[in-house]
This record gives sequence, C-alpha cells and structure tokens, in this order.
Amino acid sequence: MRDVRFGGLTTSVSAGTSFFDEKLNREIEEGRITKGTVDRYSIIVMAGIASEGMCYERAEGGASDEEALVQFLRSINPEKGGAREFDIERVKEQARLGVGNAAKLLKEHEGSWRALIEVMKKGGDLGDCIIAIEGEGKI
Repeated sequence: MRDVRFGGLTTSVSAGTSFFDEKLNREIEEGRITKGTVDRYSIIVMAGIASEGMCYERAEGGASDEEALVQFLRSINPEKGGAREFDIERVKEQARLGVGNAAKLLKEHEGSWRALIEVMKKGGDLGDCIIAIEGEGKI
C-alpha cells in the first residue's frame, strides 16, 4: 500500500496494523533485514496478544497477528544475508520473544497502557488512542 501522508512509502498491512517504517521498507527492498528490525516488528505485532493475556489471563484474539508474524518471518530470504531460515521452531521462538518483550514494555509503561485500554473500551478513535498514550489529554 502506498500512502501520500507518509511520503508515498509502501507499507505492509496486516491485522489492522499499518507499518509506515522507512527502515523496515528499506531493509525489505534491499533484502537485508536486521535482527533488531525483526525483534521490533515482532514486539509490535505481538503486543495485542500480550496485552490481552495480561488483562484476561488468556489471549483469544490474535490469530491474524500470529499469521502476520509467521508470513513476515517466513518471507525473509536468508540466502541474501547468510542468516538461518525461519523454520517453525524459530518462528515460535521469535513469537515468544515478541510477546515477552511486549509484556515487559507494557508493564514499564503501565500508565499509558491502562489509559489506552480505557479509550479502546469507550470506542475511541486513533487520535484518542494517541492522546491517551502520550498522556496529553483525558477521554
């Protein structure tokens, strides 16, 4: 998808999440995705699952998030960079790391996370969510 709001950059869209990340797009185009980028993407994609698990002690949703992560990891061509391929065990390991790191970040930023939960419960739009996270206003 191309979006003029973000300089016409192409982005991958999945699970209702759009990634307007110049670094990710550049690395994909160059065929050299770094471990840091993989880790960052994994945390972002798995954060909803982590949040749901922390709130309800189980995560019923998230199948599309898991599928987005699997597709992303399996699409990485290791031959260009000499890395190992993401087989199913490595995908599971990366997903666990993503969920664990997302949970850690949510706990570290619990105030923003709780504010976001409240806005989402009230059906807030994206702008409301951003304001809640940044702590610049009350809904």
